[in-house]
Amino acid sequence: PVSEHAREAQKVASECLPRVRVLQAAIGQSENGKGELHVLKVPSEVKGGESDGLKVELEYLRNMSCLGRVHPDFQQCKDRIEWEHDVSVWMDPREVDVVSWESLVKITRFKGTEVLLIDAEGSDASILRSMLEYCLNRPPEEMPDLIQFESRGHCDRLEEEEGVEKGIINQLQIAGYMLASRSNQDTYMVKKNAMENRPELISWMQTWKCSGCENDGGYPYEMTAAGLMCSTCAQCLQHAWE
Repeated sequence: PVSEHAREAQKVASECLPRVRVLQAAIGQSENGKGELHVLKVPSEVKGGESDGLKVELEYLRNMSCLGRVHPDFQQCKDRIEWEHDVSVWMDPREVDVVSWESLVKITRFKGTEVLLIDAEGSDASILRSMLEYCLNRPPEEMPDLIQFESRGHCDRLEEEEGVEKGIINQLQIAGYMLASRSNQDTYMVKKNAMENRPELISWMQTWKCSGCENDGGYPYEMTAAGLMCSTCAQCLQHAWE
């Protein structure tokens, strides 16, 4: 929910995507009203004059906007930039609106979504809990058919509790989702009854194949350094490396 990014997205939507609405807000498990978003701040004298290496570093940090506290990885990145580029950067706290999934539905007036993609730098689990809290009391078709969220351990560190990401996977499974793929980058969950009546979803999932045994249907798949693998091949690979 960074204002300058929202304005740019709104401009693109108004010109090219007339049926798309851009909402500038953070999503949380509860209706908090306001929250603190930590956004990258760069000295004015640096803007426009970055080296290619510094540009890459700053672009990475721009995607680290974090709700409630500074991103857990920020200090390490900040120290590296100061050492390699002699530039000081910091995260600037901004007040933003925080809405629940229920409020998001009411504001944007939508009923369900086929695909839910989340990359919220540690707030992924909170957003999914908010979605479940609302959707479990609604018609089944309002639950997303496919969910992808970031599972790099940021949720555990942001909430300062071990097992947060594993916990939300368990909650989704109880709610009727199948764990389709997992890695230390992203996790994919598919609604079981959607696999029976969504031909396009079925066709997409049939393209998944283990790069080890070349079999399909070996859920949950795991993304490894050697490619997408079924659990059996992924375990064999791990044992071979050990």
